[in-house]
Amino acid sequence: MRKSIFFIIFILCAAAQLFLSVSSVVFNERVLARGEVHRFRTVPVDPYDPFRGKYVDLDFDLSLTSSDSGRYQDGEKVFVILERGADGYSDFSSISDTSPSAGNFIKMEIDYISGDEIYFNIPFDRYYIDEDYAEEAERAYQRESIGTETYIEVRVLNGRSVIEELFLGGLPVIDYLKS
Repeated sequence: MRKSIFFIIFILCAAAQLFLSVSSVVFNERVLARGEVHRFRTVPVDPYDPFRGKYVDLDFDLSLTSSDSGRYQDGEKVFVILERGADGYSDFSSISDTSPSAGNFIKMEIDYISGDEIYFNIPFDRYYIDEDYAEEAERAYQRESIGTETYIEVRVLNGRSVIEELFLGGLPVIDYLKS
């Protein structure tokens, strides 16, 4: 009797872990398949995560100026509405504490507020890359980020965002490395 209870608990825990892993992949693939593309300029740093591998740590010059900044608090979850500029790059246009019914927006956490400027913990701040290309990509990214256009394309759908590609000199990073 006691062994069967432990076995049932084990099976439930294993099923829960499998469900969480699969649902995360499904959500991200849905955003990549149906989400709208937004481009954001980046500033690079390249660290290593021993559990997830090589990645490019992306930094952005993105904040939002709002006269309502006093009504928000550090750590608060909000919805940031995106606006595509004439140059093709997206920026934050406004903030809401309720989910917008239309348009492109990302659910984010406020990092900190300084006067009228609101800064966010951006959910797409890491671009993971195949270990075979990691060192070469790191050097190329550091080289190209000075004076050359480097940016990422992010798919956005219903408040979720997923990085689709990192671009160096107008080419996807792997194509850039192969050229």
